[in-house]
Amino acid sequence: MKALLQSLFGNSLARILGGAGLSVVSYAALVPVVLGALNLAASKVGGITGDLASLALLSGVGEGMSIVGSAVVARMSIASASVGIGKAAQS
Repeated sequence: MKALLQSLFGNSLARILGGAGLSVVSYAALVPVVLGALNLAASKVGGITGDLASLALLSGVGEGMSIVGSAVVARMSIASASVGIGKAAQS
Protein backbone atom coordinates (compact mmCIF):
# COMPACT_ATOMS: atom_id res chain seq x y z
CA MET A 1 0.00 0.00 0.00
CA LYS A 2 2.79 2.38 0.92
CA ALA A 3 4.57 1.78 -2.38
CA LEU A 4 1.37 2.43 -4.31
CA LEU A 5 0.75 5.72 -2.50
CA GLN A 6 4.36 6.79 -3.03
CA SER A 7 4.20 6.06 -6.74
CA LEU A 8 0.88 7.89 -7.18
CA PHE A 9 1.24 10.90 -4.91
CA GLY A 10 4.82 11.08 -3.71
CA ASN A 11 6.37 10.56 -0.32
CA SER A 12 4.75 13.45 1.55
CA LEU A 13 1.16 12.38 0.94
CA ALA A 14 2.00 8.81 1.92
CA ARG A 15 3.40 10.09 5.24
CA ILE A 16 0.33 12.23 5.88
CA LEU A 17 -2.08 9.40 5.15
CA GLY A 18 -0.04 6.99 7.27
CA GLY A 19 -0.08 9.42 10.19
CA ALA A 20 -3.81 9.95 9.82
CA GLY A 21 -4.40 6.21 9.89
CA LEU A 22 -2.32 5.90 13.06
CA SER A 23 -4.38 8.70 14.65
CA VAL A 24 -7.63 6.89 13.88
CA VAL A 25 -6.33 3.60 15.26
CA SER A 26 -5.04 5.13 18.50
CA TYR A 27 -8.29 7.07 18.98
CA ALA A 28 -10.35 3.92 18.41
CA ALA A 29 -8.24 2.06 20.98
CA LEU A 30 -8.64 4.75 23.65
CA VAL A 31 -12.38 5.42 23.28
CA PRO A 32 -13.61 2.24 25.05
CA VAL A 33 -11.21 2.76 27.96
CA VAL A 34 -12.24 6.37 28.57
CA LEU A 35 -15.95 5.70 28.10
CA GLY A 36 -15.73 2.76 30.50
CA ALA A 37 -14.14 4.98 33.15
CA LEU A 38 -16.77 7.69 32.67
CA ASN A 39 -19.60 5.15 32.87
CA LEU A 40 -18.09 3.67 36.04
CA ALA A 41 -17.95 7.11 37.67
CA ALA A 42 -21.56 7.82 36.67
CA SER A 43 -22.77 4.47 38.03
CA LYS A 44 -21.02 5.05 41.37
CA VAL A 45 -22.71 8.44 41.69
CA GLY A 46 -26.06 6.87 40.79
CA GLY A 47 -26.06 4.81 44.00
CA ILE A 48 -26.50 7.74 46.41
CA THR A 49 -29.75 8.65 48.14
CA GLY A 50 -32.23 11.15 46.71
CA ASP A 51 -31.58 13.89 49.27
CA LEU A 52 -27.84 13.67 48.82
CA ALA A 53 -28.23 13.62 45.04
CA SER A 54 -30.37 16.77 45.18
CA LEU A 55 -27.79 18.54 47.31
CA ALA A 56 -24.99 17.44 44.99
CA LEU A 57 -26.86 18.66 41.92
CA LEU A 58 -27.60 21.99 43.58
CA SER A 59 -23.92 22.43 44.35
CA GLY A 60 -22.93 21.78 40.72
CA VAL A 61 -21.50 18.27 40.84
CA GLY A 62 -23.22 17.38 37.55
CA GLU A 63 -21.60 20.28 35.73
CA GLY A 64 -18.25 19.45 37.31
CA MET A 65 -18.45 15.85 36.14
CA SER A 66 -19.37 17.05 32.66
CA ILE A 67 -16.42 19.44 32.55
CA VAL A 68 -13.96 16.78 33.73
CA GLY A 69 -15.36 14.21 31.29
CA SER A 70 -15.16 16.65 28.40
CA ALA A 71 -11.58 17.53 29.32
CA VAL A 72 -10.59 13.85 29.38
CA VAL A 73 -12.16 13.21 25.98
CA ALA A 74 -10.55 16.36 24.51
CA ARG A 75 -7.13 15.36 25.88
CA MET A 76 -7.55 11.87 24.44
CA SER A 77 -8.38 13.33 21.02
CA ILE A 78 -5.39 15.66 21.11
CA ALA A 79 -3.06 12.84 22.18
CA SER A 80 -4.21 10.54 19.40
CA ALA A 81 -3.84 13.32 16.83
CA SER A 82 -0.32 14.12 18.04
CA VAL A 83 0.66 10.46 17.64
CA GLY A 84 -0.39 10.58 14.00
CA ILE A 85 1.29 13.91 13.35
CA GLY A 86 4.49 12.69 15.01
CA LYS A 87 4.48 9.55 12.88
CA ALA A 88 3.90 11.58 9.70
CA ALA A 89 6.78 13.90 10.59
CA GLN A 90 9.19 11.05 11.35
CA SER A 91 8.75 9.15 8.09
